[in-house]
Amino acid sequence: MSEPLRGGASRSRPDPDGPTVADPARATGPVPVGGTGLGVLLLILIGVSSAIELVLWLSDQGWIGSPRWRLTALGYGAFWAGILGDWQPNYPGQRVLMFFTYSLLHAGPSHLLGNMVVLVWLAPQVTARMGQRGFAFVWTISVLGGAAAFGLLSTSHDPMVGASGGLFGLVGALVVLRHFEDRQWIRILLVSAILMLLNFGMYVIQDGILAWQTHAGGYLVGMTGTAVWMWKYGRNDRETAATGPG
Repeated sequence: MSEPLRGGASRSRPDPDGPTVADPARATGPVPVGGTGLGVLLLILIGVSSAIELVLWLSDQGWIGSPRWRLTALGYGAFWAGILGDWQPNYPGQRVLMFFTYSLLHAGPSHLLGNMVVLVWLAPQVTARMGQRGFAFVWTISVLGGAAAFGLLSTSHDPMVGASGGLFGLVGALVVLRHFEDRQWIRILLVSAILMLLNFGMYVIQDGILAWQTHAGGYLVGMTGTAVWMWKYGRNDRETAATGPG
């Protein structure tokens, strides 16, 4: 899940104290089950995210490197809304790259594990209906949309990390794909309402440390992108919808 990290982030040198955890595992709704196998992109996402967290966790324990490695990784890879304003980036291009790099960082092993379990569950279902290119498309725009929503709507000075923008985008994609299969508009409205209510509820329960903006942005962008994809490549054609173009 994506998470803004609490703590005294300064404009020149971010220094977070703790995580704000986004948890789509609690809010996936009635999506379809189907599709098997792990694609190349999925394996890359799992491998890179896990490798990063392993190195950072080992450094947290003092077994390798420095305990400050996690703070350094957050400073360079997390999403910082302040950098879109008057904060000074740590390197050229950070204002753009952080829209993607945040999704590969996590607040700790349990955060990573929860995200990867949900990813392994959702990704094959989307891939079975849209193909590898379709999955890559939905994941990319959802990660971007989640970060954009956080940047636009959040007033937090804390960094945000995690894959929930992409995960909620996959949920949105599955909702739309089911609609193309049975034309049940009520499902879209119902699942969307449930997700938004759960987002609000968890935000309140967790005392404002939930990246609801990232969830909502990823979900809406995932839905919209999938609808466009299906309209262009798979409308009235379930076989094309399953494989994607090319």
